[in-house]
Amino acid sequence: MKVAKIVWPTIGVISVFFILIVGLIISGSSGSDNSGCEVNPTEESATNLAGANTGSWADKNSAQYQAAKTIWETLTKKEGFSGAGAAGAIGNAIGESGLKVEIVNQYGYGGLFQWSTTRFTGAGFVKVGDKSTYILENEIKTMQYELHHGWKKTKTSVGKATEVKSATLNWFYDYEGMRGHEDQYGTQRDSGAEWAYREFGGANIQANDSLLGNVTDVADFGEGTVAQDTEAVCSDLGDSDSEIVNKAKKLLGYFTYQQLHGVSYIGSIDNPNRDGVTDCSGFVWLVLAQAGYKVPDNMSWYTGSMESDAKKEHKYLKEISKNEAQAGDIVIVNTGSGSGDNGHTAFLEENWHGDKTKIVQQSGPTGVGKVREGEYGSSFKSLLDDGGKPVFARPIKKGESK
Repeated sequence: MKVAKIVWPTIGVISVFFILIVGLIISGSSGSDNSGCEVNPTEESATNLAGANTGSWADKNSAQYQAAKTIWETLTKKEGFSGAGAAGAIGNAIGESGLKVEIVNQYGYGGLFQWSTTRFTGAGFVKVGDKSTYILENEIKTMQYELHHGWKKTKTSVGKATEVKSATLNWFYDYEGMRGHEDQYGTQRDSGAEWAYREFGGANIQANDSLLGNVTDVADFGEGTVAQDTEAVCSDLGDSDSEIVNKAKKLLGYFTYQQLHGVSYIGSIDNPNRDGVTDCSGFVWLVLAQAGYKVPDNMSWYTGSMESDAKKEHKYLKEISKNEAQAGDIVIVNTGSGSGDNGHTAFLEENWHGDKTKIVQQSGPTGVGKVREGEYGSSFKSLLDDGGKPVFARPIKKGESK
């Protein structure tokens, strides 16, 4: 074999290398790679926040102050939020972007709340890649749109809040989708929320139940054309099944990942063997069988045939739009035929809201992977990077017509 010749670097090279490493450490500590992270918005907004009245947003002549005021007035006057709830939202915007509408991090998350590209596209007001559309008006419309669609829960968990701290945390959980990632909460959200509560007189504003319960059509937000794939957002099919999620989660830690199919490999449907072997589509098959849904005999499907059935035959699955996708529905991503490593499938653990949507899946290296939870974006990344497109499907119950 060949032996590499070792060349010791000069002192100058070592010095440069050391400086680069230090720089990387510093830059790495200033942000993170998803929508629930602090992005080191500005120097003035990231320093001395213990007093809460620091930062460019405290300057009434700044664009950041105007953004805070607009969020406040929109949430309290148009959406019915309490003062505590609106303050919690502003605190999160401070933690996410420093209230700067134009900020886009290196992973594509952008705007006041560092929305993912998927969420921007879903709402349709900000055009990903077109910085001229990253303006306050469009981002306020995006926030309102989501509060009336996939993020309605936030109107209850935050809109009715009476305590600023709990409102701030619940916005982080329910709107930012960061439950389980509390390490990214940071120090700016709470202090920023307290500042907003005092600045805008939050103690005098109670929740307005009539507004909180009013789901307005997106046209009322002044936008005539929303992304085409959002046309069915308000559709409530009533067919998704939370029992599926419960059954899927009962299998967490089960099985070893192998691309093998057949009931004999897992023991039985009613009493599966924890030490059995199967793959992603086999796991989905088992959960559906346990929940009383139509499935092919003896696990005789794979992600390619699952996608085909959802789109065409509808023997077992029916395709739905991503905006209809709810907890218990199935997501499939394939490249090529979808066989082997060219496909993956999982259950949605919560209503679809983009890359951060939690899923339950059988995945991992062959001989190691178990049934586990994850997030859509990271779990399907390799297939998506190779050009795979997500297909969302809802299972068909026994006796249900196609």
